[in-house]
Formats: sequence, structure tokens, C-alpha cells
Amino acid sequence: MKKYPTTFNCRSAICFLALLMVIKGTAAGQDNNAPGAADDGESKAALATFDELKTAGARRSSYLQQQYRAVKTRTPRANLAAFRRDIEPILKKTCLDCHGPEIQEGNIRIDMLDPDLMRGEDVSWWLEVMAVLSN
Repeated sequence: MKKYPTTFNCRSAICFLALLMVIKGTAAGQDNNAPGAADDGESKAALATFDELKTAGARRSSYLQQQYRAVKTRTPRANLAAFRRDIEPILKKTCLDCHGPEIQEGNIRIDMLDPDLMRGEDVSWWLEVMAVLSN
């Protein structure tokens, strides 16, 4: 099986395509350098520069035709009642032994953090807690 070089990139692909266009024109009997060769659109396309090819490709691109819609979202609100009812008992049961009033491993006390996870003063600490729990 033939291995291809790993340095094949977009510029290599464009040069390869341009070479194919020139070969195709020559194989069809159109010698661009022959005296009296017709100066038609196909021979000009074979001699197109890199910038001209990029511009032509951009004009044909379907990405220019796409319409993007803005997604309407709402900023979530902190639900402190649900936090106190559902989350706080779990934190007290599992975290306060090491991050409570007697011991503060990692210099953090869970019971002293602002429970407003959205706009509270301790949002960065809550993000740290989430990162540790995710690991």
C-alpha cells in the first residue's frame, strides 16, 4: 500500500487541482503555449491565480447563503428554596466533616459559602467544588 506524505495540506491540494486543470486542457488538445491558441474562458481558468481560485470558490460557497437565527435564552434564576431543601442536606452530610467549622481542608468551608450559585459572592468557590466533584 502506498503511503502519502503527512505534509499534505490545503495549499498542496489547490496546487494539485491547478495542475490537473492544466493537464486536462493539454490532454484535450488545447496547448496554451502554442502559437495561435484560442484565448477562451477555459484556457484562462487553467491559468487562474491562487487568489482568483479562492475568490471563485468563496462565491460558490453555501456558507454565504446560510441564515443564522439568534436563540432566545433566559438567564436562570437561583432557586434558594430548592437548594436549601435538596442540596444543603447532602453537602452537610458528605462535606462538612472535612470542610466545616472544625476542619477546613483546602481552605474552604462549605457551610459559609453563599448559596446563590448564580450571582452570589462565592460563585467561583462553587465552580471549584463542582470541578472537584466532577473528577
